[in-house]
Amino acid sequence: MWLLGAHVGRQLIFNGAHLHNNNGKALYADRLNVGQNLFCGKGFDTQGEVRLLAARIGGQLIFDGARLSNEQGSALDLCDAKVIGSMWLRFVRSPRGVVNLEGAEVGAIYDDEKTWPSELRLSGLTYGGLEVRPVVDRESGISVKDRLRWLKLDPKGYAPQPYEQLIAFYRRAGDDKDARRVAIEKQRRRRDGLSLPAQAWSLFLGATVGHGYRAWFLFLWLLGLVGVGWFVFDRAYPEHFTAANGSPGISFQPLLYTLDLTLPVVNLHQNDAWIATGPARWGAVFTIAGWVLATLALAALTGLLKKD
Repeated sequence: MWLLGAHVGRQLIFNGAHLHNNNGKALYADRLNVGQNLFCGKGFDTQGEVRLLAARIGGQLIFDGARLSNEQGSALDLCDAKVIGSMWLRFVRSPRGVVNLEGAEVGAIYDDEKTWPSELRLSGLTYGGLEVRPVVDRESGISVKDRLRWLKLDPKGYAPQPYEQLIAFYRRAGDDKDARRVAIEKQRRRRDGLSLPAQAWSLFLGATVGHGYRAWFLFLWLLGLVGVGWFVFDRAYPEHFTAANGSPGISFQPLLYTLDLTLPVVNLHQNDAWIATGPARWGAVFTIAGWVLATLALAALTGLLKKD
């Protein structure tokens, strides 16, 4: 079916149509302009490429109940297409072939994770709405975990724009938790293309502050650090500690001593009153770690570590 550059004033309906061309394009409609809706569902069956490059659909684009197959290339090519309304990609089964949505602009996407294609090109795709899992019904819809898998269907690998688009969508929906999860996953995927030193730094930021999106991780690190120090210094006293000359006779408290070393600016006078000897002199490590955690906390809270 050849509709190259065609103009249809209202609706174009292919429901129930069978378009087969095993050696090429089943529907060739680059720059097709449809004033309202384009229906390709309810039994729409193709063997060959459905090509709608730079098409403009004034209403909805419906592939609900369609079967698409082109194992030699693209089953559906919507590169640079513009759909003013919603686009329904709920196929009978997963398309056999690539689905290309690169550069497409869509009002909203309604799809089904059970029929996602094995290869889905998403770079440059923009959308206003997206099929998601509603908060009130956690058994239906598509979760953020599924959407992250959706992004990984792109055979070209990592690209920042699809992640930024998904982050922006969740933020517009008021779902900051899922937006943060996508932002963190974006940094994880980005890590693979970095140099070894940059990968090490990225791993460190991910483990400590979740790349700036989970500053509360630092509290867990601080608890762990203080717990280790408490245990170590409690075992080291009194063999490896000597009271400082002129100290006011402050009794040694391993927990307070650890906090005195670890927390920047805070002075609990334990470090002043007791001199560490032998292995206990490694307490400087806790001071360095405390300053590192404090610096990371400041950077995370001010947004300096966020990359989106």
